Amino acid sequence: MKTYKDIIDLLENTTELVYVSVYYPSGRYEWLPVDRIEYLRQLKMIDQPENYPFPCFVSVDSDLEVFIHSKQEN
Repeated sequence: MKTYKDIIDLLENTTELVYVSVYYPSGRYEWLPVDRIEYLRQLKMIDQPENYPFPCFVSVDSDLEVFIHSKQEN
């Protein structure tokens, strides 16, 4: 399992686009781009991020774009 620290490290070392999956009540979902810098800023506000598991699945595409699967079973 990845921690918040792992995700912070990943996002600090990429310049590619970051996407988050957004699910709708109908069951449909889409990938929306997020501001990597702002997302990092928010993650860095977590005290001791190495101690907390990241509750989502993260994948990196072959072109190095980052996808955060927000509706992952834990």
